[in-house]
Amino acid sequence: MQLAQVAIVGAVNVGKSSLFNRLLKKKQAITFDRPGVTRDCNVAVWEFNHKPVYLIDTPGYQASLENEDHDYDPLIQKSIESHMRTIIADSDCLVFVYDASVGLSQQDRQHLRYLYRLGKPILAVANKMDCASEESLADVHTIDAISYHKISATAKQGLLQLSEAIHSVIEEKISLLDAGTTAQKDLSNNSIRFALLGKPNVGKSTLTNALVRKSVSVVSDTAGTTRDAMTVTFNWQDYDFTLVDTAGVRRRTKIRDAVEQSAVSQVLGIIQHEVSICVYLIDAGETLSDQDFRLIRLVADARVRLIIAVNKIDLLDESAKKSYLQKLQKQLFSHTYYPIILISAEKKISLHHLLRKIVELNKQNGVVNTSKLTRLLEDAIATHQPPMVRNRRIKPRIAYPHSQDPFGIVIQGKQVSQLPISYQQYLRKQFQNILSIDGIPLKITLQDDFNPYKK
Repeated sequence: MQLAQVAIVGAVNVGKSSLFNRLLKKKQAITFDRPGVTRDCNVAVWEFNHKPVYLIDTPGYQASLENEDHDYDPLIQKSIESHMRTIIADSDCLVFVYDASVGLSQQDRQHLRYLYRLGKPILAVANKMDCASEESLADVHTIDAISYHKISATAKQGLLQLSEAIHSVIEEKISLLDAGTTAQKDLSNNSIRFALLGKPNVGKSTLTNALVRKSVSVVSDTAGTTRDAMTVTFNWQDYDFTLVDTAGVRRRTKIRDAVEQSAVSQVLGIIQHEVSICVYLIDAGETLSDQDFRLIRLVADARVRLIIAVNKIDLLDESAKKSYLQKLQKQLFSHTYYPIILISAEKKISLHHLLRKIVELNKQNGVVNTSKLTRLLEDAIATHQPPMVRNRRIKPRIAYPHSQDPFGIVIQGKQVSQLPISYQQYLRKQFQNILSIDGIPLKITLQDDFNPYKK
Protein backbone atom coordinates (compact mmCIF):
# COMPACT_ATOMS: atom_id res chain seq x y z
CA MET A 1 0.00 0.00 0.00
CA GLN A 2 1.44 3.36 -1.04
CA LEU A 3 1.26 5.88 1.80
CA ALA A 4 2.81 9.23 2.61
CA GLN A 5 5.99 8.96 4.68
CA VAL A 6 6.84 11.02 7.79
CA ALA A 7 10.31 10.76 9.35
CA ILE A 8 11.18 11.82 12.91
CA VAL A 9 14.76 13.11 12.85
CA GLY A 10 17.21 14.59 15.37
CA ALA A 11 20.23 13.90 17.53
CA VAL A 12 20.59 10.87 19.80
CA ASN A 13 18.69 10.84 23.09
CA VAL A 14 16.35 13.76 22.31
CA GLY A 15 13.20 11.63 22.65
CA LYS A 16 12.47 10.58 19.05
CA SER A 17 11.55 7.01 20.00
CA SER A 18 9.40 8.23 22.90
CA LEU A 19 7.54 10.56 20.52
CA PHE A 20 7.20 7.72 17.98
CA ASN A 21 5.62 5.45 20.64
CA ARG A 22 3.32 8.22 21.90
CA LEU A 23 1.99 8.99 18.43
CA LEU A 24 1.37 5.30 17.75
CA LYS A 25 -0.12 4.86 21.26
CA LYS A 26 1.87 1.68 21.79
CA LYS A 27 5.44 0.75 22.66
CA GLN A 28 6.89 -0.25 19.31
CA ALA A 29 10.34 1.34 19.62
CA ILE A 30 12.72 0.42 22.43
CA THR A 31 13.36 3.46 24.63
CA PHE A 32 16.25 3.68 27.08
CA ASP A 33 18.06 6.55 28.76
CA ARG A 34 21.24 5.94 26.79
CA PRO A 35 22.50 7.36 23.50
CA GLY A 36 22.56 5.22 20.37
CA VAL A 37 19.86 2.69 21.28
CA THR A 38 17.98 3.08 17.96
CA ARG A 39 19.99 1.77 15.01
CA ASP A 40 17.47 0.80 12.32
CA CYS A 41 14.75 3.06 11.02
CA ASN A 42 11.61 1.84 12.75
CA VAL A 43 8.60 2.00 10.41
CA ALA A 44 4.93 1.75 11.40
CA VAL A 45 1.56 2.64 9.91
CA TRP A 46 0.19 5.56 11.96
CA GLU A 47 -3.49 6.37 11.60
CA PHE A 48 -4.75 9.79 12.68
CA ASN A 49 -8.33 10.91 11.93
CA HIS A 50 -8.75 7.69 9.88
CA LYS A 51 -5.91 8.65 7.54
CA PRO A 52 -2.91 6.28 7.56
CA VAL A 53 0.70 7.33 6.90
CA TYR A 54 4.06 5.66 7.40
CA LEU A 55 5.70 7.03 10.54
CA ILE A 56 9.46 6.43 10.80
CA ASP A 57 11.66 6.65 13.88
CA THR A 58 15.21 7.32 12.63
CA PRO A 59 18.49 6.73 14.48
CA GLY A 60 20.11 9.82 15.97
CA TYR A 61 23.14 11.54 14.51
CA GLN A 62 26.01 12.28 16.89
CA ALA A 63 29.73 12.61 16.21
CA SER A 64 30.55 12.10 19.92
CA LEU A 65 28.61 8.83 20.12
CA GLU A 66 31.93 6.98 20.27
CA ASN A 67 32.44 8.25 23.82
CA GLU A 68 28.86 7.62 24.99
CA ASP A 69 27.74 4.29 23.47
CA HIS A 70 29.70 1.28 24.77
CA ASP A 71 28.52 -0.69 21.69
CA TYR A 72 29.84 1.97 19.29
CA ASP A 73 31.31 0.59 16.09
CA PRO A 74 32.50 3.08 13.43
CA LEU A 75 31.54 0.75 10.55
CA ILE A 76 28.04 0.18 11.95
CA GLN A 77 27.65 3.92 12.58
CA LYS A 78 28.65 4.70 8.99
CA SER A 79 26.07 2.20 7.71
CA ILE A 80 23.41 3.64 10.06
CA GLU A 81 23.99 7.20 8.82
CA SER A 82 23.96 6.15 5.15
CA HIS A 83 20.74 4.22 5.65
CA MET A 84 19.19 7.12 7.57
CA ARG A 85 19.97 9.61 4.77
CA THR A 86 18.24 7.31 2.24
CA ILE A 87 15.08 7.09 4.38
CA ILE A 88 15.00 10.85 5.01
CA ALA A 89 15.42 11.60 1.28
CA ASP A 90 12.42 9.33 0.51
CA SER A 91 10.18 10.98 3.14
CA ASP A 92 7.42 13.49 2.38
CA CYS A 93 7.66 15.36 5.68
CA LEU A 94 10.34 15.71 8.39
CA VAL A 95 9.65 16.20 12.10
CA PHE A 96 12.87 17.67 13.52
CA VAL A 97 13.20 17.10 17.28
CA TYR A 98 15.74 18.67 19.64
CA ASP A 99 16.21 18.48 23.41
CA ALA A 100 14.81 21.72 24.83
CA SER A 101 16.35 20.99 28.23
CA VAL A 102 19.81 21.69 26.73
CA GLY A 103 18.85 23.88 23.76
CA LEU A 104 19.70 23.74 20.06
CA SER A 105 23.31 22.55 19.67
CA GLN A 106 25.83 23.42 17.00
CA GLN A 107 25.48 19.89 15.64
CA ASP A 108 21.70 20.33 15.43
CA ARG A 109 22.20 23.45 13.32
CA GLN A 110 24.70 21.63 11.11
CA HIS A 111 22.23 18.78 10.55
CA LEU A 112 19.44 21.27 9.82
CA ARG A 113 21.52 22.77 7.01
CA TYR A 114 21.62 19.28 5.43
CA LEU A 115 17.83 18.93 5.85
CA TYR A 116 17.20 22.36 4.28
CA ARG A 117 19.01 21.23 1.12
CA LEU A 118 16.52 18.38 0.69
CA GLY A 119 13.67 20.86 0.26
CA LYS A 120 11.28 18.83 2.43
CA PRO A 121 8.64 20.45 4.68
CA ILE A 122 10.04 20.55 8.22
CA LEU A 123 8.11 20.73 11.50
CA ALA A 124 10.31 22.00 14.36
CA VAL A 125 9.74 20.31 17.72
CA ALA A 126 11.22 21.31 21.09
CA ASN A 127 10.89 18.19 23.26
CA LYS A 128 11.18 17.95 27.07
CA MET A 129 9.48 21.34 27.50
CA ASP A 130 8.59 20.43 31.08
CA CYS A 131 12.24 20.76 32.12
CA ALA A 132 13.42 23.50 29.74
CA SER A 133 14.23 27.19 30.12
CA GLU A 134 12.41 29.90 28.15
CA GLU A 135 15.63 30.65 26.27
CA SER A 136 16.15 27.07 25.04
CA LEU A 137 12.46 26.78 24.13
CA ALA A 138 12.76 29.97 22.09
CA ASP A 139 15.45 28.26 19.96
CA VAL A 140 12.68 26.41 18.12
CA HIS A 141 11.74 29.63 16.29
CA THR A 142 15.26 30.00 14.86
CA ILE A 143 14.64 26.92 12.71
CA ASP A 144 13.45 27.44 9.14
CA ALA A 145 10.27 25.36 9.49
CA ILE A 146 6.62 25.52 8.44
CA SER A 147 5.33 25.09 12.01
CA TYR A 148 6.73 25.16 15.56
CA HIS A 149 5.82 22.94 18.51
CA LYS A 150 6.76 22.69 22.18
CA ILE A 151 6.02 19.25 23.56
CA SER A 152 6.84 16.69 26.22
CA ALA A 153 6.66 13.18 24.76
CA THR A 154 6.91 11.50 28.16
CA ALA A 155 4.26 13.75 29.74
CA LYS A 156 2.03 13.61 26.61
CA GLN A 157 1.93 17.41 26.25
CA GLY A 158 1.41 19.08 22.87
CA LEU A 159 0.98 15.83 20.93
CA LEU A 160 -2.51 16.53 19.55
CA GLN A 161 -1.46 19.85 18.01
CA LEU A 162 1.66 18.22 16.54
CA SER A 163 -0.39 15.32 15.08
CA GLU A 164 -2.82 17.77 13.46
CA ALA A 165 0.06 19.80 12.02
CA ILE A 166 1.75 16.71 10.53
CA HIS A 167 -1.43 15.57 8.80
CA SER A 168 -2.17 19.08 7.63
CA VAL A 169 1.23 19.21 5.92
CA ILE A 170 0.79 15.90 4.12
CA GLU A 171 -2.94 16.32 3.39
CA GLU A 172 -2.23 16.98 -0.27
CA LYS A 173 0.00 13.94 -0.51
CA ILE A 174 -2.66 11.76 1.13
CA SER A 175 -5.29 13.05 -1.32
CA LEU A 176 -3.09 12.21 -4.30
CA LEU A 177 -2.63 8.67 -2.99
CA ASP A 178 -6.24 8.07 -1.98
CA ALA A 179 -7.21 6.49 -5.32
CA GLY A 180 -4.31 4.06 -5.17
CA THR A 181 -5.02 3.26 -1.52
CA THR A 182 -8.69 2.53 -2.28
CA ALA A 183 -7.70 0.18 -5.06
CA GLN A 184 -5.31 -1.59 -2.74
CA LYS A 185 -8.04 -2.20 -0.14
CA ASP A 186 -9.68 -4.64 -2.54
CA LEU A 187 -6.60 -6.81 -2.15
CA SER A 188 -6.92 -6.94 1.65
CA ASN A 189 -7.55 -10.69 1.46
CA ASN A 190 -4.09 -11.01 -0.12
CA SER A 191 -2.40 -9.26 2.80
CA ILE A 192 0.08 -11.46 4.71
CA ARG A 193 1.99 -10.53 7.88
CA PHE A 194 5.03 -12.56 8.97
CA ALA A 195 8.09 -12.22 11.20
CA LEU A 196 11.76 -13.08 10.67
CA LEU A 197 13.30 -14.86 13.67
CA GLY A 198 16.69 -16.34 14.45
CA LYS A 199 19.89 -16.01 16.41
CA PRO A 200 22.14 -12.96 15.86
CA ASN A 201 24.07 -12.62 12.62
CA VAL A 202 22.21 -15.22 10.53
CA GLY A 203 21.24 -12.66 7.86
CA LYS A 204 17.76 -11.45 8.84
CA SER A 205 18.46 -7.83 7.89
CA THR A 206 20.06 -8.89 4.60
CA LEU A 207 16.99 -11.00 3.81
CA THR A 208 14.70 -8.07 4.70
CA ASN A 209 16.53 -5.80 2.24
CA ALA A 210 16.46 -8.50 -0.45
CA LEU A 211 12.70 -9.08 -0.12
CA VAL A 212 11.84 -5.37 -0.01
CA ARG A 213 14.32 -4.76 -2.86
CA LYS A 214 15.92 -1.74 -1.22
CA SER A 215 18.10 -0.93 1.80
CA VAL A 216 15.68 -0.55 4.70
CA SER A 217 17.68 -2.36 7.39
CA VAL A 218 21.26 -1.83 8.61
CA VAL A 219 23.48 -4.80 7.71
CA SER A 220 26.71 -5.58 9.56
CA ASP A 221 28.91 -8.58 10.30
CA THR A 222 28.70 -7.58 13.97
CA ALA A 223 26.17 -9.72 15.83
CA GLY A 224 23.33 -7.82 17.51
CA THR A 225 23.23 -4.85 15.12
CA THR A 226 19.41 -4.94 14.98
CA ARG A 227 17.74 -3.88 18.24
CA ASP A 228 14.26 -2.65 17.39
CA ALA A 229 11.89 -4.89 15.49
CA MET A 230 11.26 -3.15 12.17
CA THR A 231 8.07 -3.44 10.12
CA VAL A 232 8.24 -3.03 6.33
CA THR A 233 5.82 -3.74 3.50
CA PHE A 234 6.36 -5.05 -0.03
CA ASN A 235 4.38 -6.60 -2.86
CA TRP A 236 4.95 -9.90 -4.68
CA GLN A 237 2.60 -11.40 -7.27
CA ASP A 238 -0.40 -9.35 -6.12
CA TYR A 239 0.18 -10.22 -2.45
CA ASP A 240 0.84 -7.44 0.05
CA PHE A 241 3.39 -8.63 2.61
CA THR A 242 4.10 -7.02 5.97
CA LEU A 243 7.48 -8.21 7.24
CA VAL A 244 8.64 -7.78 10.85
CA ASP A 245 12.44 -8.00 11.07
CA THR A 246 13.28 -8.87 14.69
CA ALA A 247 16.44 -8.67 16.76
CA GLY A 248 18.53 -11.82 17.08
CA VAL A 249 17.88 -13.78 20.26
CA ARG A 250 20.81 -15.29 22.17
CA ARG A 251 20.68 -17.68 25.10
CA ARG A 252 19.18 -16.05 28.18
CA THR A 253 22.35 -16.65 30.23
CA LYS A 254 24.38 -14.57 27.72
CA ILE A 255 22.10 -11.53 27.86
CA ARG A 256 23.52 -8.90 30.19
CA ASP A 257 22.51 -5.61 28.57
CA ALA A 258 19.14 -4.03 29.46
CA VAL A 259 18.58 -2.88 25.86
CA GLU A 260 19.09 -6.44 24.58
CA GLN A 261 16.67 -7.70 27.25
CA SER A 262 14.06 -5.22 25.96
CA ALA A 263 14.68 -6.36 22.39
CA VAL A 264 14.17 -10.02 23.34
CA SER A 265 10.94 -9.19 25.21
CA GLN A 266 9.76 -7.36 22.09
CA VAL A 267 10.47 -10.44 19.92
CA LEU A 268 8.47 -12.69 22.26
CA GLY A 269 5.55 -10.24 22.17
CA ILE A 270 5.60 -10.24 18.36
CA ILE A 271 5.50 -14.06 18.24
CA GLN A 272 2.63 -14.27 20.71
CA HIS A 273 0.44 -11.38 19.56
CA GLU A 274 1.34 -9.86 16.18
CA VAL A 275 1.90 -12.52 13.51
CA SER A 276 0.43 -15.83 12.36
CA ILE A 277 3.51 -16.95 10.37
CA CYS A 278 7.22 -16.90 11.28
CA VAL A 279 10.27 -17.56 9.13
CA TYR A 280 13.07 -19.00 11.27
CA LEU A 281 16.43 -18.23 9.68
CA ILE A 282 19.52 -20.35 10.29
CA ASP A 283 23.04 -20.22 8.87
CA ALA A 284 23.98 -22.95 6.38
CA GLY A 285 27.32 -23.22 8.18
CA GLU A 286 25.57 -24.37 11.37
CA THR A 287 23.02 -26.99 12.41
CA LEU A 288 20.23 -26.39 14.90
CA SER A 289 21.34 -25.63 18.46
CA ASP A 290 19.47 -25.91 21.76
CA GLN A 291 18.71 -22.19 21.51
CA ASP A 292 17.18 -22.70 18.05
CA PHE A 293 14.91 -25.44 19.40
CA ARG A 294 13.91 -23.24 22.35
CA LEU A 295 12.78 -20.49 19.96
CA ILE A 296 11.02 -22.99 17.69
CA ARG A 297 9.12 -24.35 20.72
CA LEU A 298 8.07 -20.80 21.63
CA VAL A 299 6.58 -20.40 18.15
CA ALA A 300 4.77 -23.76 18.44
CA ASP A 301 3.41 -22.84 21.90
CA ALA A 302 2.08 -19.56 20.47
CA ARG A 303 0.25 -21.62 17.77
CA VAL A 304 2.02 -19.74 14.99
CA ARG A 305 2.99 -21.40 11.70
CA LEU A 306 6.72 -21.70 11.00
CA ILE A 307 9.06 -22.09 8.02
CA ILE A 308 12.73 -22.94 8.51
CA ALA A 309 14.85 -21.00 6.00
CA VAL A 310 18.50 -21.99 5.61
CA ASN A 311 20.51 -18.92 4.55
CA LYS A 312 23.91 -18.62 2.81
CA ILE A 313 23.29 -21.83 0.87
CA ASP A 314 25.42 -20.40 -1.96
CA LEU A 315 28.50 -21.13 0.17
CA LEU A 316 27.92 -24.90 -0.12
CA ASP A 317 28.49 -27.07 -3.19
CA GLU A 318 25.86 -29.65 -4.25
CA SER A 319 27.43 -32.48 -2.25
CA ALA A 320 27.76 -30.37 0.93
CA LYS A 321 24.22 -29.04 0.43
CA LYS A 322 22.79 -32.57 0.23
CA SER A 323 24.77 -33.69 3.29
CA TYR A 324 23.68 -30.63 5.26
CA LEU A 325 20.01 -31.13 4.40
CA GLN A 326 20.14 -34.77 5.52
CA LYS A 327 21.72 -33.74 8.81
CA LEU A 328 19.13 -31.02 9.35
CA GLN A 329 16.20 -33.36 8.59
CA LYS A 330 17.67 -35.87 11.04
CA GLN A 331 17.71 -33.16 13.71
CA LEU A 332 14.08 -32.37 12.90
CA PHE A 333 12.93 -36.00 12.92
CA SER A 334 10.10 -35.18 15.36
CA HIS A 335 9.32 -31.85 13.65
CA THR A 336 8.75 -33.04 10.08
CA TYR A 337 5.80 -30.66 9.72
CA TYR A 338 8.18 -27.67 9.42
CA PRO A 339 9.00 -26.99 5.74
CA ILE A 340 12.67 -26.31 4.96
CA ILE A 341 13.59 -23.76 2.26
CA LEU A 342 17.21 -23.31 1.13
CA ILE A 343 17.98 -19.67 0.23
CA SER A 344 20.70 -17.07 -0.13
CA ALA A 345 19.61 -13.59 0.97
CA GLU A 346 22.77 -11.95 -0.36
CA LYS A 347 22.59 -13.64 -3.79
CA LYS A 348 18.75 -13.55 -3.84
CA ILE A 349 18.57 -17.30 -4.49
CA SER A 350 15.18 -19.09 -4.09
CA LEU A 351 13.47 -16.16 -2.38
CA HIS A 352 10.41 -16.81 -4.57
CA HIS A 353 10.23 -20.35 -3.10
CA LEU A 354 10.18 -18.84 0.38
CA LEU A 355 7.42 -16.37 -0.50
CA ARG A 356 5.37 -19.07 -2.22
CA LYS A 357 5.55 -21.25 0.90
CA ILE A 358 4.46 -18.29 3.07
CA VAL A 359 1.44 -17.83 0.77
CA GLU A 360 0.64 -21.57 1.03
CA LEU A 361 0.73 -21.52 4.82
CA ASN A 362 -1.40 -18.40 4.89
CA LYS A 363 -4.09 -20.20 2.87
CA GLN A 364 -4.32 -23.08 5.35
CA ASN A 365 -7.60 -22.65 7.21
CA GLY A 366 -7.10 -25.41 9.75
CA VAL A 367 -8.57 -28.87 10.23
CA VAL A 368 -11.68 -30.14 8.44
CA ASN A 369 -15.14 -31.13 9.68
CA THR A 370 -16.05 -33.76 12.28
CA SER A 371 -17.18 -36.47 9.85
CA LYS A 372 -13.90 -36.48 7.92
CA LEU A 373 -11.77 -36.30 11.08
CA THR A 374 -13.67 -39.24 12.56
CA ARG A 375 -13.15 -41.29 9.37
CA LEU A 376 -9.42 -40.52 9.50
CA LEU A 377 -9.37 -41.56 13.17
CA GLU A 378 -11.10 -44.87 12.33
CA ASP A 379 -8.58 -45.54 9.52
CA ALA A 380 -5.66 -44.83 11.86
CA ILE A 381 -7.10 -47.19 14.52
CA ALA A 382 -7.68 -49.93 11.91
CA THR A 383 -4.01 -49.68 10.90
CA HIS A 384 -2.68 -49.61 14.45
CA GLN A 385 -4.89 -50.45 17.46
CA PRO A 386 -4.54 -48.48 20.72
CA PRO A 387 -2.90 -50.38 23.60
CA MET A 388 -4.70 -52.08 26.50
CA VAL A 389 -4.99 -50.37 29.90
CA ARG A 390 -5.78 -52.61 32.90
CA ASN A 391 -6.91 -55.33 30.49
CA ARG A 392 -9.36 -52.97 28.80
CA ARG A 393 -8.97 -51.62 25.28
CA ILE A 394 -8.84 -47.83 24.89
CA LYS A 395 -11.56 -46.90 22.39
CA PRO A 396 -11.26 -43.51 20.61
CA ARG A 397 -14.73 -42.94 19.17
CA ILE A 398 -14.93 -39.52 17.54
CA ALA A 399 -12.64 -36.67 16.42
CA TYR A 400 -13.71 -33.06 15.88
CA PRO A 401 -12.10 -29.60 15.45
CA HIS A 402 -11.05 -27.73 18.58
CA SER A 403 -13.32 -24.72 19.13
CA GLN A 404 -10.46 -22.32 19.99
CA ASP A 405 -7.56 -23.66 17.92
CA PRO A 406 -7.94 -23.99 14.12
CA PHE A 407 -5.09 -26.51 14.17
CA GLY A 408 -6.39 -28.49 17.14
CA ILE A 409 -8.27 -31.80 17.20
CA VAL A 410 -10.30 -33.18 20.09
CA ILE A 411 -10.44 -36.98 20.32
CA GLN A 412 -13.23 -38.37 22.46
CA GLY A 413 -13.88 -41.93 23.59
CA LYS A 414 -13.51 -44.52 26.35
CA GLN A 415 -10.39 -44.05 28.47
CA VAL A 416 -8.72 -41.90 25.78
CA SER A 417 -7.02 -39.83 28.49
CA GLN A 418 -4.92 -42.96 29.13
CA LEU A 419 -3.47 -42.98 25.60
CA PRO A 420 0.35 -43.09 25.84
CA ILE A 421 2.38 -40.23 24.31
CA SER A 422 3.72 -42.54 21.58
CA TYR A 423 0.20 -43.34 20.33
CA GLN A 424 -0.81 -39.65 20.49
CA GLN A 425 2.23 -38.86 18.32
CA TYR A 426 1.17 -41.63 15.90
CA LEU A 427 -2.33 -40.12 15.59
CA ARG A 428 -0.92 -36.61 15.18
CA LYS A 429 1.39 -37.76 12.39
CA GLN A 430 -1.47 -39.57 10.61
CA PHE A 431 -3.72 -36.51 10.74
CA GLN A 432 -0.83 -34.19 9.77
CA ASN A 433 0.13 -36.22 6.71
CA ILE A 434 -3.35 -36.93 5.35
CA LEU A 435 -4.62 -33.37 5.90
CA SER A 436 -1.35 -31.97 4.40
CA ILE A 437 -0.93 -29.39 7.17
CA ASP A 438 2.53 -27.77 7.16
CA GLY A 439 4.30 -25.40 9.47
CA ILE A 440 2.47 -26.14 12.72
CA PRO A 441 2.03 -29.24 14.89
CA LEU A 442 -1.57 -30.36 15.21
CA LYS A 443 -2.60 -30.15 18.84
CA ILE A 444 -4.36 -33.28 20.12
CA THR A 445 -6.74 -32.88 23.08
CA LEU A 446 -8.08 -36.04 24.73
CA GLN A 447 -11.54 -36.16 26.27
CA ASP A 448 -13.04 -39.19 27.99
CA ASP A 449 -16.69 -40.07 27.37
CA PHE A 450 -18.96 -38.88 30.15
CA ASN A 451 -19.95 -41.69 32.51
CA PRO A 452 -23.20 -40.82 34.33
CA TYR A 453 -22.67 -43.68 36.83
CA LYS A 454 -19.17 -42.60 37.85
CA LYS A 455 -19.17 -40.83 41.20
